[in-house]
Amino acid sequence: MRVAVLAAGLAVLGGLGCVQVPMGERLCADPPNPCACSQAERDPSRGAVVVRWRLADAKVGTVLPRRACCCISDGQPLSDKAAQQCPNFGSKCPDTPAWLVRNVQLSISEISGRFASCVISAPCSTGELTTEYCLPEGDYDLRLTADIEIYDSGCREFVCSGKQTVSPATFRRHITAGRATSLDGVVLGVNAPDLFSGPAGGGGSQCMPTSDGGNADLGR
Repeated sequence: MRVAVLAAGLAVLGGLGCVQVPMGERLCADPPNPCACSQAERDPSRGAVVVRWRLADAKVGTVLPRRACCCISDGQPLSDKAAQQCPNFGSKCPDTPAWLVRNVQLSISEISGRFASCVISAPCSTGELTTEYCLPEGDYDLRLTADIEIYDSGCREFVCSGKQTVSPATFRRHITAGRATSLDGVVLGVNAPDLFSGPAGGGGSQCMPTSDGGNADLGR
């Protein structure tokens, strides 16, 4: 009988368009093809890459301070859950729809093909990513990107938009043995609110609605 009641309840929720999922399941997934660097590959005959970044709201042309990776402007009533996902809010943020970038990815591609192309990910809030000293000396194409999460007002949380930051062109750099090649001051543009057309990410998962249409228990 309990199973029947549970099934009926899920059917009702499915009709409303939302199903409860664990915290964060609708956020962007980690990028595929992570770079592997064994202990044997780390030696002075190889080089590394260090990259530093800042985010900018491309809609209004505002560059945020380093390590600021999300924005909720004044006057946007969001849930406690969203406030935990994005601690940066208030007058210091542009008056545009809320957005969040959790991770930044560095794509590495060696021109000659001796080193397999791969991706290294780091938390956006660190503002800096340094690879291991395991890159053979040579010419590389380096590209910095990040997935954008935006606020879903129906489910009152940040979800993956399926879009990436407006990033600069690919950088071509020569990696030198025993040195860290620097990409300093890269600016990643966020303009997801204009590009977003509906809830995405999390494998199509949806959330449970509140009885008032998603406006109860607002954190701000």
